[in-house]
Amino acid sequence: RPPRSTLFPYTTLFRSSSEGVVFTNPFTGSPESVRPLLVVDPAISLRAQADYTAIVVGGFTSAGNLIALEFSVGHYAPEKTIQEVARLAVKWKIRTGYCETVAFQVLLHQKIVQYLVQEKIKCGILPYTPNKLGSKLKRIEVQLSPLFSSGRIIFCNTIKTNNMVMNTFNFFGRGGRDDPPDALAVVAEKSRPPLHIASGGKRYLDQHRRKSRPKFNKLYGGIY
Repeated sequence: RPPRSTLFPYTTLFRSSSEGVVFTNPFTGSPESVRPLLVVDPAISLRAQADYTAIVVGGFTSAGNLIALEFSVGHYAPEKTIQEVARLAVKWKIRTGYCETVAFQVLLHQKIVQYLVQEKIKCGILPYTPNKLGSKLKRIEVQLSPLFSSGRIIFCNTIKTNNMVMNTFNFFGRGGRDDPPDALAVVAEKSRPPLHIASGGKRYLDQHRRKSRPKFNKLYGGIY
């Protein structure tokens, strides 16, 4: 049997090679699945007052909930950011991710892709350019506020005990840092829920796996 998950209490988390993650929602008792995305919002300064680098793994579940599986947040040097992206891509078997590409971030995105190709990690990292219309805070609110209001955002237990991450949500819009909410907003923008999971969980996903042979993408890395 798979080990007990820290995602939810008394919930078993199933992982498969490429189809996604299947779990039982403890509030409804129904199985849900998610094909998680990885989003990285990189910062370059290591100063204490500087923005955080925020990396998040998550996505919309088959029931329409947005789940955050894991955050990696801190003042990271570029090499550390690359290593964290690779670690999370392998841990969660990520097939597709996004890296914000504004100014210096374009070069870091290229280095992330080169490293994943070098290490033969089958995860494609696509460039993401934020919509310049309106403020950053408004863009985050548009994506996340309706989900918070309807109780459709789920944080795993390890995130709930991470004060560095949770404070950026609890005090959002009050002048503090907003890097983790920004990264999660990109997940909400880019993620799509998988097919509805019927009883059988992983068996259902096995029956609906892709038939075509994946091809390696030399520009962004990964397989599609």
